[in-house]
Amino acid sequence: IAQAAVYCALAPKSCAVYRAYKAAMRACADEPHAPVPMHIRNAPTSMMKGLGYGRGYVYNPDSGYQRGCVEGYLPTELGENRTFFDPADCESGYALRFCEAAGRQSQS
Repeated sequence: IAQAAVYCALAPKSCAVYRAYKAAMRACADEPHAPVPMHIRNAPTSMMKGLGYGRGYVYNPDSGYQRGCVEGYLPTELGENRTFFDPADCESGYALRFCEAAGRQSQS
């Protein structure tokens, strides 16, 4: 536990996550009735499957992680390619390392 505490104390800090969270919450408040996209809806019944729930969903492990972070999970009302995390809010180079570890390149 002591190692974890020291690691966290020495880790680069930023307000990027706080700002991203606030922006996401603001977007949800602006569009409170935006529907969950059909491709990520659970389809436990044949009726739901027939209505298109889950159609087009790609389970990343089954696709060999080929898709990375490209699948959209936001309702179209919130913006199809919208992001809330701004790498500019992070210490120089830190966001790039984070994005590379997540399997994508930073936009900055």
